[in-house]
Amino acid sequence: MELKASGPVSVLPEENADIRTAVDGIVDEIYVDEGDRVRAGDPIARLSSQALEANLHSTEAEVRELRAVVQGLVKGPTTAEIQVARATLEKNQAAADYAATQLSRVSQLFQIGAVPRTQLDDARAAVTTAEGVKLEAQRRLNVLLAGTRPDDIEAARARLERLESQQADLSEQYAKLKIVSPVSGIVATPSRELKAMKRQLIPSGGLIAKVYDFETVAAQIRVPEKSIGEVRPGQAVELRTRADPNVTFHGRVASIAVAADAAPVAEAASPLPVTHSGGDRVFVVTSLIDNRSLFLRPGMTGQAKVLCGQRSVLNLMTRQLVRTLNVEVWSWW
Repeated sequence: MELKASGPVSVLPEENADIRTAVDGIVDEIYVDEGDRVRAGDPIARLSSQALEANLHSTEAEVRELRAVVQGLVKGPTTAEIQVARATLEKNQAAADYAATQLSRVSQLFQIGAVPRTQLDDARAAVTTAEGVKLEAQRRLNVLLAGTRPDDIEAARARLERLESQQADLSEQYAKLKIVSPVSGIVATPSRELKAMKRQLIPSGGLIAKVYDFETVAAQIRVPEKSIGEVRPGQAVELRTRADPNVTFHGRVASIAVAADAAPVAEAASPLPVTHSGGDRVFVVTSLIDNRSLFLRPGMTGQAKVLCGQRSVLNLMTRQLVRTLNVEVWSWW
């Protein structure tokens, strides 16, 4: 007869993902509903962040402006720019000469009492202003004639690199406002929770939805310590759930836990071939079950058994006694 190791089973999705936000934002749109099928990369939700968008647009404008400045510094001044600077200097020189002439005339009139002191002060201020404008025009022309200094170009390039790095970082954050599913599966978050999220501020790391892939499910069987010695990877598994005890699902042992779980397992009445003899510790045995019908749902429970191979009826009847003699009784001596 078949030797079987049995235990309670719980159904888990083979792959599940908590879809969380990577940046702060207000939920603008939710594109999915409970039970929808999604593929990896499909949009789940869309966030908005006015502060992030404004900062990105401002940085982009600064980058464009500074690129033009760097390009101009590398090329150096053009002949037209030098001509304009010379013409500006000549115009400012003429304005300064005129202001000086006016000051001389007003000073003479002031000495004979023909004009008030306020007019003399205004004439002096006009000379000062005109001289300052002329000096600035002369400085501008001198800079153009001298050409661009290498250290000015390097400084501008360094500022441009910093802004481009900031722009790339902001662009990456902006892209994260579109939230996509990292896995294929079915949306498991209740509809009421999805609808309640709209127009809500979600902090970075906030949960948007859960996506489960359960076309193949992982059945976790809690096998007692006294039965785990017969379980091997690849052995056949049979599973029934409390949701429909008339349907048997089939799979194979995919993995066996390395360490025991201390939680006790309740004894259940079983026919002779089952080696479910109890114990205070259990090992979790995982089996992958084909679930393309989607009948098995995450969280379902039931019972499962691992088919451990043919044994003689005498072996099955005396297993418990032999184990007791070889372990418990042996320890007495």
